[in-house]
Amino acid sequence: MAEALRSPEPKSNNGHGLAAAKANGKRLGRPRRVVDSEKIALLRSRETPWRKIAAELGVGVGITRARFNGRAKNPPGIHL
Repeated sequence: MAEALRSPEPKSNNGHGLAAAKANGKRLGRPRRVVDSEKIALLRSRETPWRKIAAELGVGVGITRARFNGRAKNPPGIHL
């Protein structure tokens, strides 16, 4: 009786869909956040707190500080 109630085996996800999407030039993942680094530098030169800059730009403090320091987690030219 319990055997009849069990659902069928799930299909395996072997990644063919992702490979096909990449081959067709699809961009995968979360869209990049556009942040104005010059505006961050301007506000920082006025001694604006990191939190206030981040809130004004609609991003997190970590992203704000990273862009100010010239770092990006995934630079725009690199696609993995």
